[in-house]
Amino acid sequence: DDTALTVTISNDGGMSWSAPIIPHQVTAANNELVDKEWIAVKGNNIAVSFTTFQTSTISIQAVVSKDGGSSWTSPVTIASSTTNVLQGSSVIWGNNPGELYIAWYDDDGSLRTGDASIIFSKSTDFGATWSAPKVAAAITNEIPRSFNPNKNTPITCPVPDLGIGDLIAWPTMFPHLAVGPEGIVYLVSTTDPSGSDLPAWPSDQGDIIFTRSLDQGITWEPIKIFNLPNDQFFPAIDVQNDGTIHIIFGDRQYDVTTPNDNYGISYTVSLNNGLDFTTPQRISKALSDPIVSLYLPEGLITGITIFPGDYFDLAVTDFAAHPIWGDRSIPAWNEECSYSIASSIGKKQVEVVGGISYSQNKLQLILPYLALGSMIGIVITSFMIKKQKI
Repeated sequence: DDTALTVTISNDGGMSWSAPIIPHQVTAANNELVDKEWIAVKGNNIAVSFTTFQTSTISIQAVVSKDGGSSWTSPVTIASSTTNVLQGSSVIWGNNPGELYIAWYDDDGSLRTGDASIIFSKSTDFGATWSAPKVAAAITNEIPRSFNPNKNTPITCPVPDLGIGDLIAWPTMFPHLAVGPEGIVYLVSTTDPSGSDLPAWPSDQGDIIFTRSLDQGITWEPIKIFNLPNDQFFPAIDVQNDGTIHIIFGDRQYDVTTPNDNYGISYTVSLNNGLDFTTPQRISKALSDPIVSLYLPEGLITGITIFPGDYFDLAVTDFAAHPIWGDRSIPAWNEECSYSIASSIGKKQVEVVGGISYSQNKLQLILPYLALGSMIGIVITSFMIKKQKI
């Protein structure tokens, strides 16, 4: 079937949305598919990056609107390959007019079994042209296709390329970008500290990595590794106007009953431009069982019900951080996303002041300032108040 890149816009805090706008459409006749779209907004300027699959080529592309979505540029190809997997781009606006940054995952032709790279490019003319791609971070050990729920009893994967385990993990290498008020560019991704692929499944297969560029992407510092017990995955990053860096990620270190199985959401901040971070603290109300998720229907692969998504996200204002993640802590709601507000007080204290759950039920309540990038079919179903100093 034909596929289209669509954008919808809300001007009232999400209470109502425009009809879908189609900046780009591909046809099945040309063997094209659009995937992993990501959006960045700054005033009336909108940028959307995405992956295009063709018969023998994978490309990272972007379209831009400078009038709030009324008109769009034609897709500009930033990188393409006939040998490597290019996926999971993250695009953000810089601090200068027309400045865009983008990063994406490149498997270096290893098909998720060796090393990989996070590639970076920059535009200074609203996405019309882009700098030559360069390596921002080297992933010396790629994340395996999936994390196993019980490392002592590996699951035999009937379809290895689908990552059949319990948690499809390799998209956690897709980068997230952010830029601070001083123009420092920040990047997070994930590496495998064990260096092992299926079916070995050691106890720790995912650690969050962080790096930064002080010269707008020309050079990048060596990566900082968040060396925590068990698996961490799906990091997201954003920066307040005062320079405070916020990072969230999925974290399996909290499960003491079935070690390295259920996951919570960890949150950490840096007050000195990423030189140091606070000890990560859990902000999710409960742990989630990754098995409790519906993606592959029964009958397609009998008994396999996995997939927590491809990424979590985070947006911050001057007063609060707004993380959003896939949550499986309520078994009856197989496809739920949770949303919490963490308020920053004096750059030293964070308090979780609210949360929302999403499923495919009817709309009940919405909060302002919720930023959702590349989330499909999500509506809000409940609201819970929880205060917890972290």
